Amino acid sequence: MDTTRRTILRGMVAAPVLATAGGLLVPESALAAQAEPPLTLAYDLDETSAHVRGIRWLTQNFGRFDAARISLAGAWGVTKVDPARVPSWPAASPKPAFVFGWSPNDPDASRPGSDWYPQGVTTYYDAMGRIRKRMMVSWHDTGARVAIIDRSGRDPRYHYAELVRAVKTVSGYAAEPISGLHAGGLAWYRNRLYVTDSQAGALLVFNTDEMFKHPDANKVKVTPYAMPLSRTYQADEASREKLAFSQVSVDRTSLQGPFRRTSLIVSSFARDDKPQHVGRWSFAYNSGSLLLSTGTTARSSAVYQINRGRGLPSGRGIQGAVAIRNSLYISVSNGSGEGLFSTAALNRDGVGTAELKWRVPRGPEDLSYEDRPGRGGWMWGLGEYVGNRHVYAMPV
Repeated sequence: MDTTRRTILRGMVAAPVLATAGGLLVPESALAAQAEPPLTLAYDLDETSAHVRGIRWLTQNFGRFDAARISLAGAWGVTKVDPARVPSWPAASPKPAFVFGWSPNDPDASRPGSDWYPQGVTTYYDAMGRIRKRMMVSWHDTGARVAIIDRSGRDPRYHYAELVRAVKTVSGYAAEPISGLHAGGLAWYRNRLYVTDSQAGALLVFNTDEMFKHPDANKVKVTPYAMPLSRTYQADEASREKLAFSQVSVDRTSLQGPFRRTSLIVSSFARDDKPQHVGRWSFAYNSGSLLLSTGTTARSSAVYQINRGRGLPSGRGIQGAVAIRNSLYISVSNGSGEGLFSTAALNRDGVGTAELKWRVPRGPEDLSYEDRPGRGGWMWGLGEYVGNRHVYAMPV
């Protein structure tokens, strides 16, 4: 549960300093390459406290469930796909290592004409830094929900949880769907799920260990759980002009670099001819799963610039972005044609040019990196269109 007012006020301290190789202490921000001025996010203390009260009431009345441990008995079964026979996989591209699709009995996942579209992807490795076959994929329609997936065993399955906010009522609290949430990016870190809200220019934070039985579960059988909003990190106007907050991912490789912290990578989707920006926000050591902040404000530890090249043509937008050490990996939509999987090596100023690595099926969306020591890493991606709605792991 989010920190109380008293704990937050007690924790309002300046940005910490870190020991460098030479033994000097310098502000963390001085270690970061900045292609642009820092971007700013802030949350409202009273609003956050209200979310806490609502979550407490809803979990007391409808039960408390953890996304990492929830039983998937009776859930939808995923469709296993032979990696060598993925429909529409480009012949010249390396084959994926693992692929699955959605249940043919799930009406919103497989039915042509459905208004639900898959968007974001994140894994247990993002959350805990360990390999476990739990992951989440976001879907959007008029609202948004996440598929909580367990790939272990012979019968991988998934449940849906609706993304909701607690709203005060006469008798207590109601779970209100978050209208208009595109949920284009997901980042699961410890007991929080970060979801991009491109319409509001914000990062929404949901408690993954304080889910509850959906109050309308008997009427909405396809979505038996609800996941509650616990905090909103809102971008200021200048930051929104620079970054549309379309996608988010976890970078655990930054622990080995100058930042010394796990961090969030946030990117925009834009079809213009300008370079694209990517922001980095570090997690605080003492907060569990919240952003490094001064008071209620979190400033980016780095801002990168991706120049358009063969891997990010003019008129095309970034759908997913992941940082692995000093390079950015991006997925790029390409209209009705094959999508692009591209890289951008960053120089000391945090600037890189997108170069094509290989092609992927039409409609690529979010990305998530899973390190597999001794076996190489997997880059998880997915497609949004019926016929190409596979979730796939690409060796990188």
